Amino acid sequence: MRSKIKRTKKEDKPSKARKLSVAFVFILEVFLVFTFFDYILHKQILTYAVPASYFGNWILYGTIIGFFLYLFVRNLKTLKKSLTFSIIMTIILQAYYLLIYSGSFTAALLIADFIIMFLVSYLGFKFMRM
Repeated sequence: MRSKIKRTKKEDKPSKARKLSVAFVFILEVFLVFTFFDYILHKQILTYAVPASYFGNWILYGTIIGFFLYLFVRNLKTLKKSLTFSIIMTIILQAYYLLIYSGSFTAALLIADFIIMFLVSYLGFKFMRM
């Protein structure tokens, strides 16, 4: 039997806070997946080894920075959104590397990190329709 309760338009739409919460969790998931593949990369090539604390810090700070960045790029088309998001986040990551490691270390990881970030964010934005 159909419910005779009429819903208002306000009830049908998710609240702004709910949308932001979903976006934050989504960005966290992007960074968890990115960090998993980045961890594998760093473990496979010993010259690119980093301390374990790096990954936890990157998940925490990357998620926070990535969330605010997402708020600026969320209205772009998927490909542009992914490219912009990946380029900016990779540059931030490389800046962090430059503070700790040498320039050659940073240059070598720039491309690999960009590719990983782009693939993860593109697939996430495309399939989650974020």
